[in-house]
Amino acid sequence: MQNTLFVINGSHPCVTVEQALALKGVPVRKIEIMPGMQPMLRLMFGGLTVPAIRFEDGRRVQGSRAILRVLEDRIPSPRLYGSDAIEEAATRVYRDAIRELFLSYGTDRHRRLAERV
Repeated sequence: MQNTLFVINGSHPCVTVEQALALKGVPVRKIEIMPGMQPMLRLMFGGLTVPAIRFEDGRRVQGSRAILRVLEDRIPSPRLYGSDAIEEAATRVYRDAIRELFLSYGTDRHRRLAERV
């Protein structure tokens, strides 16, 4: 079985994962699904979110941040979040600060933005 990535063309999270896979040298077969066809993903992954990947060992992961974390764990070099643990921690602190800023506004729109950071 090979790595299979499910994407919607033009999706920024999908492009991010494609670039991370290329950077890490992970071969992948890309399957583009049409907007509105996400119910197919629910059957395979349990949710509607793209990107979604089925790794060659059978593990299934959905969502760009989750996929990037798994990639970082499986293939530590080159790093996606910084060149060392200090830079990675700084990246995560910065991300968390942005999330808290969005949440502080208290609107539904800002809560949705915070979920994406």
